Amino acid sequence: SKKSSPAASPSSHGGFPEEFAWTKPGAEYGAVVGPIHEQSSSCASCWAFVTADSIAATYAVDITKKTRKRMDAPKLSILQLMDCDKDDNACATGNMYTSFNWIEKNGGIALASDYDAAVPSSSQDDETLQCAANVKSTLTTPGMCDLKMTAGNEALMRAIYETGPVAVGINGERLHFYDGGVITAKECPPAGAGISSINHAALVVGWGVENGMKYWLVRNTYGEDFGEKGYFKLERAEPHDHGLFGTCGLLFESVYPIVTKVGVVMDKKEMEAKCVEGSVFKQEYFRDETANPGTLLGNEPASRGAIEAADAFIETALGGAVTIAKREGVAGAALIGATVAAAVAVVVVRRRKASANAAFGEAE
Repeated sequence: SKKSSPAASPSSHGGFPEEFAWTKPGAEYGAVVGPIHEQSSSCASCWAFVTADSIAATYAVDITKKTRKRMDAPKLSILQLMDCDKDDNACATGNMYTSFNWIEKNGGIALASDYDAAVPSSSQDDETLQCAANVKSTLTTPGMCDLKMTAGNEALMRAIYETGPVAVGINGERLHFYDGGVITAKECPPAGAGISSINHAALVVGWGVENGMKYWLVRNTYGEDFGEKGYFKLERAEPHDHGLFGTCGLLFESVYPIVTKVGVVMDKKEMEAKCVEGSVFKQEYFRDETANPGTLLGNEPASRGAIEAADAFIETALGGAVTIAKREGVAGAALIGATVAAAVAVVVVRRRKASANAAFGEAE
């Protein structure tokens, strides 16, 4: 089969290779993706792992292309995002878009070796953790490239091939039964509920063909025993098979960061140039849950009845803070399982008050 290393734009050699993955990118690259992570079963933290890994991989690819020297992806602190990122909700869901924003607004993200050594516990779901201040940050994300859903498979392939792995939100319910092979569009449609069906974060690292079926290779955060050594495959279906959304909603919410060292200033034109065709540059992400991506990831599966009932309570009680509180309600329902709406609402309100004074990290 036709394989290639992304030393140049696909247009320079007649198109994309039939198979490509950043797990084996070619001799001129280092380890662009590291070992598979395993999130705690009681902690909806997929968003934090995917945020950190996408930044690290993008940086490694960019520096290798610029310097022509092999570079491994740096190990960035997932704990820092869990402890400090107040735009997201630690073990109670989050999102890459908002996390990229938080990193830029708050001075960057630290290496794991620097931040993790400064906190008393290395457990991602330790409820006593506080944000460690004055830890040196290394990389920052002054912007992001949001893939246009209407641009389809080719735009995602181009972004992966030219910039590195791409962070996506998917409907993750089918993953609970996955033990290998390609999940088809028929098996995993976007669930027909729009943005509310996107509930898990993952990292698309490449593509290939298996038994005649085109697929995306996706890195998960369920440990190496999951699926195919920690990875899974989603059918790279055509638009008529899945509408505009992609298998499991893959194309609905896909983004990759613009990454620099802390202290390096990029102007808007430089940042826009980082976004390949089919992507839209965004310097800041404004959530609009009625129209835009950026849902709360990590709540798969959830009790819809409990969530919807909690929404009504939250909207009345918290007014303008609906977006944040809503996400906490979703996570509460996901982690408890099937629960009553009143219980979810109580948990949400309690967590909302606590988050004003402490890092938000509770898992019910």
